Amino acid sequence: MALNYGSNVVHGGVGYGSEPEERITQEEVIILLRRLEATGLQFILLESRINYIMRNPTGFLNVKFHSSEGESWDREFPDSVSTKNKIFVEIYDTRDAFSHKSGIALLEQFKEELEAAYSFLPTFISNMDTTAVAKFYSEKGIPLGYFYEGEYHLWDE
Repeated sequence: MALNYGSNVVHGGVGYGSEPEERITQEEVIILLRRLEATGLQFILLESRINYIMRNPTGFLNVKFHSSEGESWDREFPDSVSTKNKIFVEIYDTRDAFSHKSGIALLEQFKEELEAAYSFLPTFISNMDTTAVAKFYSEKGIPLGYFYEGEYHLWDE
């Protein structure tokens, strides 16, 4: 089988006899690629993560941005937290930035790390208090705290 798109011909079954050539149109390629694409918001969140890492090459933490499009992250949080239509931010302490702290010092470090990471998101989702929930983990994946509706909480509380 051979697929021909423009001047590029891709052959399958080389050496196994001749197969008829199939032409695939530009529209068909675009349709196939669209099936593989992330949503616009997922792309923006991934791009923001990459920008955060590239601007902090020696000091970045493992930060992941997720959208709640069609998903609920409620199971990740205490019952009083709703993740519906929110950006879910996970921050893992891969650089020992806050795992050794406790109490107010830990909450202040959460605030500093979340604000730094969140600053890489585009301005149309800039109100962190209403658009985001976040969870902070030790390097081993143990929950240490979370952010919800403008407030930082220790996980144990």
